[in-house]
Amino acid sequence: MIFENRPLFQFRIFRVPVRFYASAALNLAFAIFYLSSPPLMLLAVVSIFVVIIAHELGHAAACALRRCRVLSIDVMFAGGTCSHDAAGSERDEIIIAWGGVAGQLVLAIAATSFYLLLDATVFPGNESARVVFTVITYQNVLAAVYNLIPLPGLDGARAWSFVTRRLRRSPEEDFNSSLRRVNRPPSPTRPFRKRESGVSAEAKEFADRMFEDLKQKQRENPDGN
Repeated sequence: MIFENRPLFQFRIFRVPVRFYASAALNLAFAIFYLSSPPLMLLAVVSIFVVIIAHELGHAAACALRRCRVLSIDVMFAGGTCSHDAAGSERDEIIIAWGGVAGQLVLAIAATSFYLLLDATVFPGNESARVVFTVITYQNVLAAVYNLIPLPGLDGARAWSFVTRRLRRSPEEDFNSSLRRVNRPPSPTRPFRKRESGVSAEAKEFADRMFEDLKQKQRENPDGN
């Protein structure tokens, strides 16, 4: 596909190459509601790109958390991809999948906090601010929910894998799993070692002789002179 195989330009964020492909230009379709105002339409598209990059940076942050090297971030039509080395375990894959949605939620929380810090009377009269706020909050959250749908090609297919795998298990598999836990042999314990206490026979004999000598001296010299 010509749109996805030819990056137009790229830059780096935290040493990670971010590449924009030609198909990213098709994101103008999501800003069709602002067609009457080209500046607002362009601003909406830029905000959509910010949401996409925040999503992929969330994946990248999760990769760094799980010690998985990030190769690149590619921005395309209706989303992007975060290319990274193979995850070490299924747990790592699940955490990386949730990282994208977490990045979107961080962006939405930051935008909402910024809105609350400003005078609310500024936004109704500022159309540009309203467009940016709408895209990176409401539309951003809706996109996060969409990404969590457990369908192939979406993050939800991996994010909810531990739940879907559980639902697919038959009652016989649950019974066999419980049976294995019940019949599991006990873990080996350290053998009990009886600790010897007291003194040796030689020491006891020496102490008895000393005691007898003291008693003998006491009998011979009762006054202690």
